[in-house]
Amino acid sequence: MIFQKAKINLTLIESFPLVNHPSEYLFFVELDGRNQSKNAAAALAQLGKQTLRMEVLGSYPKTNL
Repeated sequence: MIFQKAKINLTLIESFPLVNHPSEYLFFVELDGRNQSKNAAAALAQLGKQTLRMEVLGSYPKTNL
């Protein structure tokens, strides 16, 4: 819902159950946009308030291959 309200397109969502914690999951997401953009930065800040742990692994320009 956070990304939807910010009008950010998620291009990938993967979830993995945590070992020994069947009701907890690790999520990987990829999104259109740069994490420094106003919308993305605000959405990531809001998401960070709702998670126990959040890491941004990188922000890369889109290539046209």
